[in-house]
Amino acid sequence: MKYVSILILAFLVLCGSATAQNLLDEPEGVVFDTLYDRYLVSNWADGAIVQIDGEGNQSYFAQGLIHCANMYILDTVLYICTQNRYLIGLNLRDASYLSYLSISTGGLHDIAYDYEGYFYATDWSGNRILKINIAEQTYSVFVSSGLYRPGGILMDTLYNRLLVVSYNGTSIPVQAVDIATGTVTDVVALDRDNLDDIVMDKDRNFYISSWDN
Repeated sequence: MKYVSILILAFLVLCGSATAQNLLDEPEGVVFDTLYDRYLVSNWADGAIVQIDGEGNQSYFAQGLIHCANMYILDTVLYICTQNRYLIGLNLRDASYLSYLSISTGGLHDIAYDYEGYFYATDWSGNRILKINIAEQTYSVFVSSGLYRPGGILMDTLYNRLLVVSYNGTSIPVQAVDIATGTVTDVVALDRDNLDDIVMDKDRNFYISSWDN
């Protein structure tokens, strides 16, 4: 199950209850690791991945990365968007490198998985959505028009579509991208600016973070 930066406030409250030091430094993304029963939080400022247990205790899972954005856990691998242009895969057991894909962009932000072997990544600087073949470590441009500087992305398997929120302009709509055709349609306009991330709960309620307020 995917969690993103909209939940960071909950982590700050959780961590405040613990006596351990706060290792979060401009936290950007967060996922829950069911295999090891912990949260993993990506730091934008220092490039660290921080692990947080159920008691709020923090420790470093990985360090030495640069500008970590959003993440996704697939099987035993943690995939991380870093430095606006790299998608790396780390072993959940020991943080060892398993994959490293360089993407020709300056705005790699978030990824979603279609359960068919492909990631879809937002590229806010190129105003694109990229399709990434995990097994072959290759990528192609999936959508190159009709977007508004996309940031957060979510796979909606019920309708075989991607849901995308964008960071550019006023009252930018949440958009849907058909997986089969790549067609982009507007879903709903929100009275908020600078949308960042989107998540869905088990009841199909959607939560969207905004830098507006």
